[in-house]
Amino acid sequence: MNCGKICDGISQDGIEEPTKKVIVTSKSQICSLLGIDIDRKTIVSLLKKQGISVKADGGKLVCEIPLVREDIDAYPDLAEDIMRFYGYENIVSTHSENTHQTRGFIDTHDENVQKIREKLSSLGIDETLNYSFISPDACDKLLLAKDDACRNMIPVKNPLSRDISMMRTQLVSSMLATLSRNHARKNDSLRYYELDKVFIGKLPLETLPQERDTLCVGFMNAGDFYDIKYVVSQIAEVFGEYDFTPSAKSYLHPKQSLHIEGNGLHGDFGKLHPLVCENYDLPAEVYIMQLDMIDAMNTPHKFAKYTPISKLHPVDRDFAFVVKKEVPVGDMIRSLKTASEFIYDIKLFDIYEGEQIEQGYKSVALSVRLQPTDATFSDSVIKQIADGIIEKAEKEYGAKLR
Repeated sequence: MNCGKICDGISQDGIEEPTKKVIVTSKSQICSLLGIDIDRKTIVSLLKKQGISVKADGGKLVCEIPLVREDIDAYPDLAEDIMRFYGYENIVSTHSENTHQTRGFIDTHDENVQKIREKLSSLGIDETLNYSFISPDACDKLLLAKDDACRNMIPVKNPLSRDISMMRTQLVSSMLATLSRNHARKNDSLRYYELDKVFIGKLPLETLPQERDTLCVGFMNAGDFYDIKYVVSQIAEVFGEYDFTPSAKSYLHPKQSLHIEGNGLHGDFGKLHPLVCENYDLPAEVYIMQLDMIDAMNTPHKFAKYTPISKLHPVDRDFAFVVKKEVPVGDMIRSLKTASEFIYDIKLFDIYEGEQIEQGYKSVALSVRLQPTDATFSDSVIKQIADGIIEKAEKEYGAKLR
């Protein structure tokens, strides 16, 4: 037709013709991945049964993959196929060298956390969760001293905002911020708790900060000082005995606050200071509590010890001691309880300061209950115990019997 030109060679347009993959592996490489030892002949035999051509090249295995096996890209795929035909029942269970076997039950810490949460829920207190970050102004709003340890806050390198730019060293500011937001939305009667971590570190930070389990409870128009004291007592009783002393926390009312020391826990609670209420736009009736509980949370729960109820009648004796004003009555009571094994309880029922008492002194009236165990007390035994109480009060606290 004389309308074209003859070209040399053949040209083709379309998808390239696929080529077979070649994967180079070895017996040791496959066995190391599977964690068991398989004979080299068995490996070659299993691969060939699947249509994979295998050639030995010294210690290596050169595998040519059929075109239909598009799922095989590297030696782990070959190891998977080998194991599938060799039998998964031949895999031996082992543990990683860098890990340890965990026990299949709740540990002491988690058990205590669960116990505290159940206790607080039973008291009608709801849980709240807050960010672990706070504002750098939080310590100023709590009226904390310049040298207070809570001011050693760890800054966040890339904070979302200034209000959450510091790792918190206390939970009180977060709780008050939560109460304040609710108060602004007319939710005026609340009982909240938060059980979480605070981060204590020494600046400049060279090691990871210590994460301490801390409990914070906040009441807003939902109770008084004695209500939050009852909550504190219920929590402390879970771990054992506890004592109250005056609190020196700046964010608490100086006349309506206490410090608690218990078995593995310590902290402060009471009415919120009026200036702190203003800083957070809160009403006057706000009560707050914070406990450091890291040691208590890791302490196994102790079961209560019971003793038989005595069939003998107890004996009550009242004492009125004159002591210096600065003598803590709580310390005095704890000390006097050790004066005799028969002292069952000592209760304070009156403190008097007036005309009949020397200036700088106070009269402390105590009711002491004595409980006989084997036989009824005679007058001489009661007198002996009473003299021991008076002697101990005079020797340790300079007390005089009125």
